[in-house]
Amino acid sequence: MRLERAVSTSQPVNVLKAILSDPAFILPVVFRSTQNYEIHGNSFNITARHLLFKHKVYGNVYSLSNEIVYFFTLVFGNQLGSGRLKFRVTGGAVNVYVEYKGWMEVYSRILFMQWIDEFCTNFDKIIHEERIRRGL
Repeated sequence: MRLERAVSTSQPVNVLKAILSDPAFILPVVFRSTQNYEIHGNSFNITARHLLFKHKVYGNVYSLSNEIVYFFTLVFGNQLGSGRLKFRVTGGAVNVYVEYKGWMEVYSRILFMQWIDEFCTNFDKIIHEERIRRGL
């Protein structure tokens, strides 16, 4: 499964990179089923629940010159899925990519589409509010 969205924005690139590379901000905003999370440097652990499915998500975030990439593994019992969430930041735009394969892939596509579409629709508002909260 692969999703791609493009968002126009008036936010400065340095602000976008700072906010989008922060897993404490991105994880609960984009992965809406997040209940708890822990962050250790570039690594993260999420406990999430959607409907009756309580699952774990483990991963790492990497920030490159114009990209932020979250690699993740989803675990439900002995079922696995793996994917990545990528933000490509350029002046005036952010491209959002989600790739996922594995456990509940077809159903996960629907969830990711809803979550990413909502995030992209409200992108400037979400980033602006976070920017104010951080004093950037």
